[in-house]
Amino acid sequence: MSTSRNQSKPPDGNLLLSHPQPDPLGADAHMDKKDMIEACLKQAEIALTSFIHRGSFEWKVTLMCWAGLLAGAKFMHDAQVHVPTAPLLASGALFMTLYTFIWLRGVWNANDNDKTWSIFYRREASTLLSTDAQAVGPAPKKSTPPLNKFLSDYSALFQILMTGLIVAAAVAVIASSPPGSSHTPEKKPTPSERPLARP
Repeated sequence: MSTSRNQSKPPDGNLLLSHPQPDPLGADAHMDKKDMIEACLKQAEIALTSFIHRGSFEWKVTLMCWAGLLAGAKFMHDAQVHVPTAPLLASGALFMTLYTFIWLRGVWNANDNDKTWSIFYRREASTLLSTDAQAVGPAPKKSTPPLNKFLSDYSALFQILMTGLIVAAAVAVIASSPPGSSHTPEKKPTPSERPLARP
């Protein structure tokens, strides 16, 4: 005697955004059409929520970097700390490289994958609603978009340009400190060191 297949909706734990795993909404999911549409919308919502939360954290870190650069430059200028030109320029270039290609591009790649995931499942839900389709296509895999796509994104480009301007301003402020200066108070002459008044 053959047993009937379980037609119940899978738990939310099976709808997590993880790669690579079997697609929970593929041909072998054994879900009715209504459940498949709801699952597609749930997947799209998860990706969109992740995108929004990561974007908020990204801007908080960026604003903290900008404020830290300006505050640090002002402190060094007020303290009259002189830094040689070559190490100062090298430090600015190193900061821009790490910020752009390690931090910002990493966050941007994750956001791009979330957008791709959300758009895919919203499109699949629309297809299920408007056609006789009975299954969802294979889920998109995580990828690293090409560098030119990253640099052509207006949000990433704005952050890079603004950070570059702030780094340049910070370098200029620090470089304006006079060489060899120190913020030490002027020594007052002792009575024995004062010149004697002529009679």
